[in-house]
Amino acid sequence: MTLSCLTNTLGDLLAGPLPDADPCVSAIQYDSRKVTDGALFVAIPGEAVDGHRYIPEAIASGAVAVMGELPHDDLAVPYIQVTDSRKALALISATHYDHPADRLTLVAVTGTNGKTTVAYILESIFAAAGLCPGVMGTISTRFCGREEASAMTTPESRDIQDTLARMAAAGVTHAVMEVSSHALALDRVAGCAFDAAIFTNLTQDHLDYHGTMEIYGEAKKRLFEEHRKEGAAAVINMANEHGRNLAETLSGTVFTVGKETGALAADRIEVAIDGIKGEFVTPNERVPFASGATGRYNLENILCAAGAALSVGIPMDAVVRGVAAFKVPGRLERVPNPCGLHLFVDYAHTPDALENVLSTLRHLVPGRLICVFGCGGDRDRTKRPLMAGIGAAYSDLAVVTSDNPRSEAPEKIIEDMVPGIDGETSFRYEPERLSKEFSRKGYVVVVDRREAIGLAVASARPGDTVLVAGKGHETYQIIGTQRLDFDDRKEVLKAVESTR
Repeated sequence: MTLSCLTNTLGDLLAGPLPDADPCVSAIQYDSRKVTDGALFVAIPGEAVDGHRYIPEAIASGAVAVMGELPHDDLAVPYIQVTDSRKALALISATHYDHPADRLTLVAVTGTNGKTTVAYILESIFAAAGLCPGVMGTISTRFCGREEASAMTTPESRDIQDTLARMAAAGVTHAVMEVSSHALALDRVAGCAFDAAIFTNLTQDHLDYHGTMEIYGEAKKRLFEEHRKEGAAAVINMANEHGRNLAETLSGTVFTVGKETGALAADRIEVAIDGIKGEFVTPNERVPFASGATGRYNLENILCAAGAALSVGIPMDAVVRGVAAFKVPGRLERVPNPCGLHLFVDYAHTPDALENVLSTLRHLVPGRLICVFGCGGDRDRTKRPLMAGIGAAYSDLAVVTSDNPRSEAPEKIIEDMVPGIDGETSFRYEPERLSKEFSRKGYVVVVDRREAIGLAVASARPGDTVLVAGKGHETYQIIGTQRLDFDDRKEVLKAVESTR
């Protein structure tokens, strides 16, 4: 999945001739290890590593010019000093790749939860309309039968422009991009103008980076204030308080969903374990729809995607067909088994997401509810007791375990979680005392995630539900600096086999 790009002069990229040498630039790189002959190297000061340290290596590898924030007057190649390397990287990358966003119908989706599901629904809708869709998101980048696993929700700006250019060259007509708060704060989508921008919700997450919910919300708001094309719709989920507040402050076209008096609502809703059905309601029509996804939170995701599709001119019949067809890996994904158990894997890793999934299952499935979950290391510690409290409150048995501990000790993360469990849910089982006949609501701590999944499945009897939450589609676990093979779906199946 590579693309031969335009060769520009340095002056072309900077929108003006240089007083001295004006070399031809065949590539742009921010990673000195990827620099080849003819590249412009952009030095970015990162959280852990400062790219300015690698300017000599970049020049030795063939960089014909360097851009950065710190002064340099003794380099063998032209040096351009800027006030913000990240934003400069975004803008010159858009120029270098000939502004590919302008050649696509481009939809952005942001919010704490639901971005990936909304992206999958939109992809399905665009395909149902006979268009050629592309997606850049948390799980993968995919278009025209090609797919690459994603390292992050929203890539660095240079990589965004490269991917959009490859999509346009391959014939993609409509593309969806998941846009994280980090990406907005770090100007990764500068140089992109969107034909529609979706807001799903805002709940506690990423406070280790943003510090406060207010700053977190302001980062999301930048998508709608800075990155919409003229006349493009802001598609806002009105079921969320932050969405309602956002809708009141935005200028331009605001397409509200989920509100009876808005542009798109839903009525006659039926939610069951095997899906959702109801009617789409617009000011002009009522149209039946059905989806294999379940839960009220997925109804909000469906409305967000449908609203964005309608705002860019997709006909309602294609919207209905796309909503009926979509599936999302690792989002309340059922694991078939011969034991009469309801086994699910879900990506829920925030308090709001975990509560949404557990409350959905609590009301839809028979038998007891067992939930396996943990919290990631090197991330917002304040959500740890909240996650534990939610997991224990909704579950008959909460199995507290590791997620991606990263550089933290798993035991310390769990120690931060357990104080959130109180009241009637505070009875603690010892792992060796648990059996299929556990009768008292409570929790158990099993540090090893594989063992925790095994214990949860072994403790379930026919008719019970086991939810393994936190990792969803991920096929790895990050322990220390190692990314180890680990897939919750495979581990659930192994646990089933070992209990038969």
